[in-house]
Amino acid sequence: MRGWVASARENAEMLPRPKGIPQVHADGVDADRILLIGSGAVVGYGVFSYDLSLGGWLARALSTETERGVDVDIATRAGMTVASALDRLATIPLWRYEAVIVAVGLNEALDLTPANRWRSGMTRILDYLGKHTTRGTEIVVLGIPPMHSMPAMLGPMGRIAQHHAGKLDAVSADLCAPRTHAHFVSLNAPVIPLQHDVPGGDDYRIAAEVIGAFVAPKLRRAHEHPYRDGVRVRGFISEERRQRSVDAFRATDPQLLHRSVALARELFGTGAAVFSLIDGDTSRHLVHLGIPHEEVDRSLTFCNVTIQGRGAMIVPDATADARFADNPFVTGDPYIRFYAGFPIEAPGGEPIGALCVLDPQPRAASQVDKVLLRRLALQLQQQLHGELVLR
Repeated sequence: MRGWVASARENAEMLPRPKGIPQVHADGVDADRILLIGSGAVVGYGVFSYDLSLGGWLARALSTETERGVDVDIATRAGMTVASALDRLATIPLWRYEAVIVAVGLNEALDLTPANRWRSGMTRILDYLGKHTTRGTEIVVLGIPPMHSMPAMLGPMGRIAQHHAGKLDAVSADLCAPRTHAHFVSLNAPVIPLQHDVPGGDDYRIAAEVIGAFVAPKLRRAHEHPYRDGVRVRGFISEERRQRSVDAFRATDPQLLHRSVALARELFGTGAAVFSLIDGDTSRHLVHLGIPHEEVDRSLTFCNVTIQGRGAMIVPDATADARFADNPFVTGDPYIRFYAGFPIEAPGGEPIGALCVLDPQPRAASQVDKVLLRRLALQLQQQLHGELVLR
């Protein structure tokens, strides 16, 4: 069994897997944020992009079900076990998420880990999530994927591992049952068929649809929880921690972001567009089109208010908004009336700045395409994260 497992893992390591930033997004407003953590199918064997992996298909499946935007952060490693998953969770700001989806157990099934050891490890994970997520966060434990869905795991030994996986799944289901916000979903009923000799987009799509149909109703409950728009938004981020993340982006080359800001200005038809980095007491305009200011006092900026929220901030007419009516940039040059901004985050979720468009002419909030604004902001955010990875 050990020899077969070693060979199967070696074969799996030869398969392609996604590169780049382990985040995926589905279009929509008022986005829900999901953490997908685990091994096996979460790794994305057989595809080169996270968009085509289980995480990408799950984002789109959930968006279709909920009719809202979805952000999925993916934390994965081929050798991840229930123990190492707990170590990884300890590094993640769990307050960010409406739902945490845990997909571990494949390695334990292959190693025939005793059920009592599995029970102990899974109990620690559920207890940790219950303590460190916010009220209303839904926790979903995925069953171990069927061995027939992974070509490297086929054969008599695979059937032995599958039988053991059933025992571990029964323990997981038993542990989730008494917990209000914890749920177990089996990946064996309905059975997920294998479409290809090497896992591909269709295999992940089918699995994501099974998972999405189960998770979406739970996600609606999390979305509607009264705690969601309170402390969950920014209350767990200290200014010191936020500033540390800002420091990592000070060396950003503005030219890399110029196209995204210019595109926002063009698509929204505004006189100006800005990417601002909220740095200490200053708002540094790393890219500023249509206004001359390279930096201004943070307390005077619309973007400083934008980063307090988790989605788009729309100001149809600043002169009619008590927060900004006396602002010197409203009463004087550049005479801002209309503003729309979306927060930009560091990889850890800390808000570091905002992409915004502004104009001296007011416009109705209903005229603002929030989906487009979010898409442009996420595009710029991914460029920032990509540069950080390359440094």
